[in-house]
Amino acid sequence: MRLFAALLACVTLVGLAAAVRLLPTPRQRACAAVAALAVAAVAVLSGAFLLAPAAVAAAVLMRRRRTPTPPPDPEPPAVDMAGRDAVSSLHPYPTAMTARLR
Repeated sequence: MRLFAALLACVTLVGLAAAVRLLPTPRQRACAAVAALAVAAVAVLSGAFLLAPAAVAAAVLMRRRRTPTPPPDPEPPAVDMAGRDAVSSLHPYPTAMTARLR
């Protein structure tokens, strides 16, 4: 139970840290910062159980470092085989759809 509480406190702390950076108004960021400080105090009380979230974070970072990044998606062709632009080929006219259904 205490290990789960330490993991939960760390996940909540990371979420609140993101909120401090991403929320639009200064008041919202201040409220998130106060909540982050409160959760940090609870996390500190977890003591040695904080080694588990640290081990999980280290494992994730090592896994990310070893996994190659995928190549970017190729650009779609500007014109398809029928001479239509790429957008109209993705969204055919409703009459074409009804003709296919019949």
